[in-house]
Amino acid sequence: MAVAERTSRSSPRTRGAGAGRVGIAVCSDIARYGLNTAGEPTQGAGAVAMLISESPDLLALDIGVSGSCSMDVHDFWRPLGRREAVVDGHYSIQCYLEAVSGSYRGWRARALGRDLIRSEELPSEQLARIAYHVPFCKMAKKAHAQVRRCDLEDRSGKPLDAATEAEETPRAAASFETQVAPSLGLSARVGNVYTGSLYLSLAGLLHKEATLLAGKRIGLFSYGSGCVSEFFSGVVGQRAPAAIAKAGLDRVLSERERIGIEEYTRILETPPERPLGTPPAQGAFRYAGTVDFRRTYTGC
Repeated sequence: MAVAERTSRSSPRTRGAGAGRVGIAVCSDIARYGLNTAGEPTQGAGAVAMLISESPDLLALDIGVSGSCSMDVHDFWRPLGRREAVVDGHYSIQCYLEAVSGSYRGWRARALGRDLIRSEELPSEQLARIAYHVPFCKMAKKAHAQVRRCDLEDRSGKPLDAATEAEETPRAAASFETQVAPSLGLSARVGNVYTGSLYLSLAGLLHKEATLLAGKRIGLFSYGSGCVSEFFSGVVGQRAPAAIAKAGLDRVLSERERIGIEEYTRILETPPERPLGTPPAQGAFRYAGTVDFRRTYTGC
């Protein structure tokens, strides 16, 4: 898939920092948890490669219109030498929601300043869709409710009272189904992919609704535990339907290999220094452990 800066090729003053050059960003990760742990149902693995240029097919980013939030927290991390993460689940959800609040408010202020949204309407509802970092699909629902809460509480200048909360609950659920749920198809089938999570959501959204969304502005929220986050936006390109079709996402998913519980258990119980016992692709290599706190690799 491809995303790019939204710039004008006709005016050199509006060119992006890339000065006409093209870049490739690759997000690849494995969300692995131990057998019979709370995180086991959410695990997944995946990679997303993105072409970044000044002539985008899929998404033109709103340059300079983003908000960020970062905090020094120990909610979730993966120490060197460990394949499974160390996580404080409830605390991590709290950190995520604080981060989405801070970064969304930053984006909203800049979007209002650039007249991308109007103050007389609920700001988040003016985005056609919003794609979130998805550790598990219900987290996207929590995040979207939090974004709406930011709008409502900032408009009134006070926390939601019980009556407003009761009115908002069904409205938030309906908004989630329209603005967020279309982006979760791939995430539900693949699971958490950590680094590429937001962009798997974006791919899923365009795979499902690129034709409907062409020319419309969408929001995106990226998050990494520890933590750092960004909320930004962009306009879906007119060529997005044809471009996303070339990715062949249905084919990619159909080529996955289904395994039984016995094989799954064997794989998770295999030490990192041992190969899995399946014939590797020619030229492949694998992680072989850490030596003096450095990751080492060996040919298969």
